[in-house]
Amino acid sequence: MNPNARINSSGPNMYDCPHTVHMNGTYTLPFWRGLSVSGTYRYSSGGAWGRTAVVTGLQQGTQTIRIETRGTRRTPALSQANVRFEQTFRPRASRLVLAVQADVFNVTNQGIDSKLRANEASGATLGAPTLWSDPRTLRLGVRVSF
Repeated sequence: MNPNARINSSGPNMYDCPHTVHMNGTYTLPFWRGLSVSGTYRYSSGGAWGRTAVVTGLQQGTQTIRIETRGTRRTPALSQANVRFEQTFRPRASRLVLAVQADVFNVTNQGIDSKLRANEASGATLGAPTLWSDPRTLRLGVRVSF
């Protein structure tokens, strides 16, 4: 391996987020006979990255070199919430339990996930996200227990 490829390679990796908070909670509303509201919240400070450049015309061929040490820059922080509403029903004279569920994912509709990479290559797209989080999504479902 070319020892020059290790220049500026030390530092935190791209999944290194120094601050992370994850909270979960559920509350059953007593006056709605089984309606539960659940939520999750996740916060992560941005992932580490640093600028690279592609050098051509070298005797050993084209090389990508790290101009900045990893961790010099950070992706935007992630602040994402998900919510679930669930109503249960018990039909009379039956052992069945029916549940109707509605999940809302990415309530804040944040598009950039801090765990996803930014474009490290020097140029016009430096720092642009290479992947996006899923948008706000609604999922409906029914569960039958017997």
